[in-house]
Amino acid sequence: MVFKKSLKFDEKAIIKTMNLDFKQIKLGFFEVNNISSSEDLSKLASSIGQIIPHPNGEKIYTLSPNTGEDAIKGTLSNRFGLSEFPLHSDTAFWSQPSRYIVMGMIKESSCDTQLISWNEIFSVLSPQAKNYAKNASYIIDTIDEKKYTSLFFSNNGERGLRFDPCCMKPVNKAAKKFNDEMVIIQQNLKPKKIIWSGKKAVVIDNWQYLHGRSTVSAHDKKRKLLRIYIR
Repeated sequence: MVFKKSLKFDEKAIIKTMNLDFKQIKLGFFEVNNISSSEDLSKLASSIGQIIPHPNGEKIYTLSPNTGEDAIKGTLSNRFGLSEFPLHSDTAFWSQPSRYIVMGMIKESSCDTQLISWNEIFSVLSPQAKNYAKNASYIIDTIDEKKYTSLFFSNNGERGLRFDPCCMKPVNKAAKKFNDEMVIIQQNLKPKKIIWSGKKAVVIDNWQYLHGRSTVSAHDKKRKLLRIYIR
């Protein structure tokens, strides 16, 4: 069961909703309307959990379209520029990826955010492909470090998955085969879409969902997406 609910912004109401239905929220994503400022977004994020500052110290990071030329080497922006972003987990290179992502956009944008759950992915995988996922080994390669990882991780008995085709490089046959499966999946599975109609936020369970982005059109190059990581 996926929890998807649209709420009007009211901090007390949100906190109450979290307390009453938190198990369902942890299974998916939900949208919140009437987010008019970064302060509103910060209040929403704080009502869910502990905010993790961006490495530059900012609690709210602004993502703007980039042709790729000025982006950090190896990042999604660097590799794909204004083109569609493939499905991925945020902070996949962390030892424990951020649990939740809060994204907000104050102004309207035609460039949508796409979501697919790991449950959906595994429901269409063959037994052999599931075995590839189980045995896949990757090396995380960033400007700061290199380390080995798998798709799966756990925290206090709860399982999560990570996947980022930019920073996670396959090092065995199973990982290469699984990456091939993911290309096919992204071509055949219809993702859920977050339509940025303005004054909206979405909270995503980063352990259970992958997200991507559609192509940035010419009139959307000033698009500003606000993002907050939550522990």
